[in-house]
Amino acid sequence: MKKNSGFTLIEILVVSVVIVILGGAILGLNIMIGQTQTTAFRSFTTVDQTNASVSSIVKEIRTAQYGDNGAYPIEYADTQNIIFYSDIDVDGDSEKVSYFMEGTELKKSVTEPSGIPPQYIPENETTRVIASNVRNGGAPIFYYFNEDYPADSQNNPMSYPASIAQVHLVEIMLRVNQIDNPNTDYILNSATEIRLLKNNL
Repeated sequence: MKKNSGFTLIEILVVSVVIVILGGAILGLNIMIGQTQTTAFRSFTTVDQTNASVSSIVKEIRTAQYGDNGAYPIEYADTQNIIFYSDIDVDGDSEKVSYFMEGTELKKSVTEPSGIPPQYIPENETTRVIASNVRNGGAPIFYYFNEDYPADSQNNPMSYPASIAQVHLVEIMLRVNQIDNPNTDYILNSATEIRLLKNNL
């Protein structure tokens, strides 16, 4: 007697369905892992770039000086906008620098002095984005403190817009995130005194 061996059609169908399900699960897992890695990489890049921007802002504010037109080192100091003068490119001239929010982007504008006597002409202003995915919302980015801080906790941080003649220390606080989840926001914080306005030199 000769016995036939092999798979029945039902067995083949069952195996095929199992293979498809396993393949789909593995593919989905790979996609999910890939997306997670991409999000993590983008978040790391965003934080790294923003951290570099914060360091740059701190350095520029620390070295704020009188404008070439005689303007006071700080021109305007509000929650999400600061305007000051500083020789940011070390060319011997004081540039007019402004940091301000537009949507979820922190932008920087720079105006070089020109003419005799020196003037800061709006047409010479250049603007670029220095930080994206900023999630401060309506919360301040800039905090201002007078010369009596930290002893004077009642009047510090100063109210907005800050009295520019009293500002001696500026604190920056940025919340950044690639995704809409406040629980995973990265908070970047730094502060600096304005050297030219320090009284204890």
